[in-house]
Amino acid sequence: YPWERWIVFLHPTQRDVAQRRYKGSARVSGAAGTGKSVVALHRAAHLARSTSEGRVLLTTYSKTLAAHLSYNADLLLDVDSPERARIDIVHLHKLARDWWVNAFKRKFAFINAKRFNELLEAAIAKAGVAEFATAFLKAEWEALINFWGINDEETYLRASRKGRGTRLIARQRQIIWRVFAELLAVLEEKHYMTWDRLCFRVAAEFAERSPPYRHIIVDEAQDFGPAEFRLLRALVTPGDDDLFLCGDAGQRIYQRRFAWKAAGIDIRGRATRLTVNYRTTEQIRRFADTLLPAALDEEGEGKLETRASISLLKGPSPEVSGYADVNEEVAVVAQRLRELMASGFTP
Repeated sequence: YPWERWIVFLHPTQRDVAQRRYKGSARVSGAAGTGKSVVALHRAAHLARSTSEGRVLLTTYSKTLAAHLSYNADLLLDVDSPERARIDIVHLHKLARDWWVNAFKRKFAFINAKRFNELLEAAIAKAGVAEFATAFLKAEWEALINFWGINDEETYLRASRKGRGTRLIARQRQIIWRVFAELLAVLEEKHYMTWDRLCFRVAAEFAERSPPYRHIIVDEAQDFGPAEFRLLRALVTPGDDDLFLCGDAGQRIYQRRFAWKAAGIDIRGRATRLTVNYRTTEQIRRFADTLLPAALDEEGEGKLETRASISLLKGPSPEVSGYADVNEEVAVVAQRLRELMASGFTP
């Protein structure tokens, strides 16, 4: 069927997940093709229809996916309906920037990698620190300072460095902090921020304000880090059905593993896994599943969940071939497509 039909279709198990009442935040996981995005969309529509107070946010990491979700919401709900008007669909970094610049009237300049490296080198020189390589300090920034939104020496001295490899005593951390103190001062002066630090700053602002949303639904939650989760937690009123997180650790692209609970997200007893794959053939699914462990830690708590699923579609088994260059590969794929179309296959 055309997409307009698929977007309004829900398997009974998906409908139960999308329309269930949750006593707090909830998580839905599932491999690619199990319908997490459709469930997220229907969850937003259900909450907009069934509740009369507060706004609903449907958000994600990617602006492209946010645009697709917005288009599909217009198909699912009448574009001019009161329910559609209650749902904001925007990727989270844009939302953070809009609040910071437009609502809070603050300055924001995103710092790219080249400029950051320049400022880090300058901070190292100004702090007079020669004991640590620039690459090590940059990694420390990425894994701790920026990742967890650390702003002061005391917090850095207490922070866990599990997984960093090199052990540091307190004196070494104090020396390192001299560099980051110089760096943070310059970033503040010039209004430079990473997206992570912007999310932390906006979340901090809402600690003194009323949250703007009653319900938040997240698609591709596996690509959010502590900064995004802190912001999500600050944007929604705590209570029943406050956060609904859809994701799959097997599709994580942007974030290292961390404990969701450490970022303020508690979904204990409210997790569901989708197991029916509607998009991928059984043969491709089995092949793809061999690239990942049979079980993964979805929430960073060390609790493994099986990835077992089934596909409704059947097809040929995948073939793996190597080619000398991309031109040879394209030629082989083109020939295979010609053969398929000659046999009556319609793409």
